[in-house]
Amino acid sequence: MKAIKKWQRAAAVLGALTLALTACGGTDATTGSEEPAAGTDTDTDAGTDTDTDAGTDTDTDTDTGDGGESAAGADWCDDTDVTESIVVGINNPNYATQLAVVLADEKGYFAEQGITDVEIIETDEYIAGLIGGSLTIAQGDTDVTFGSADASGEDLVYLGTYRNGEYQIMGTAPGIENPEDLIGQPVTGGDLEGRNTSLMRKFLQELGVDPDEVEFVPMGGNSDARLQAVMQGTVKAASLFPRHKVPLEEAGGKFMYEEFEVNPQEGVIVMGDTLENDCATVIAYMTADLMARRDMYDFSLKDEHLEIMRSRGFEIPDFFEEVYQIEVEQVGETAGFDVAEMDELVQEMIELGELPEGLDWRQYVDLRPLHTAQEALGIEPEPASLD
Repeated sequence: MKAIKKWQRAAAVLGALTLALTACGGTDATTGSEEPAAGTDTDTDAGTDTDTDAGTDTDTDTDTGDGGESAAGADWCDDTDVTESIVVGINNPNYATQLAVVLADEKGYFAEQGITDVEIIETDEYIAGLIGGSLTIAQGDTDVTFGSADASGEDLVYLGTYRNGEYQIMGTAPGIENPEDLIGQPVTGGDLEGRNTSLMRKFLQELGVDPDEVEFVPMGGNSDARLQAVMQGTVKAASLFPRHKVPLEEAGGKFMYEEFEVNPQEGVIVMGDTLENDCATVIAYMTADLMARRDMYDFSLKDEHLEIMRSRGFEIPDFFEEVYQIEVEQVGETAGFDVAEMDELVQEMIELGELPEGLDWRQYVDLRPLHTAQEALGIEPEPASLD
């Protein structure tokens, strides 16, 4: 049977979940998950500070807080009231993925903007949660957002990036000394239809090995599960991440391929009606989020930030601490992106069959909340336009 592409999977799930939400009064569209169901795997650790039920937006409005950097009430947004209570869906247990939202909450940046109650839901069903109304805003994969919007016809709006870069890494098992040693051996990128498997084929080609000469095997779980499989020799190579370097080397393996690429792979997403009817809240969210990202890039605050994440229940081993700066530098400091890079990402996903031919990603992007937040914080609007 033909494999279903990840954006098609997402769209298929949406219909069933949205119908269920309608029948049940629109609650609890999300489910906890340790691994994103689709898109680039950027998970970091299995700790989580999040609740397990999705909840719903209470629609309790309040005037924007007295924070000196409030951006609510922009000239394009007639709304001046900020919704006090929001639910944020994030598709990854990675502490670095959730860092900005947690810091914005913990440091009071959301409260300064008028958002006083923030519930964080860890879920791979963030698209369904947005459409069903159990999530106010979400953070997830760029390609899944565009593909789901195209396939479902729902008014999903991409506001800006979260991760704007990625490390592309292939780790190899003990005993694998040269790329040729992988010929005839089992390797994995996780889901056989996922982008990580496509990247593994690229890594092998660049190392001079025909990808058809290795055995690609599917593997569930997150990248930490792939690390364990490589360390144990169950597979001889896998798509991994910077934090895996120390334990892999201690086990006798190594990183055989390692490159960094600018890539607007993850973003912040809302529904069109939320943006239209509650634009002040969207602006407030983006402003607080950028305030937290600014702090993230102050690496003198590393110990403080790690302590905050641990206090929220995240387990961060010493070797995770060592790659803190590497993790943060994958996050877009301004939530902006290079338009040409977005074109390249979308075209790559089209060529891989992960997005439909001819998809126009620009119709799913609205830069107004981002520009308003950036300007409030003295940041040059980025990108200035989608041209």
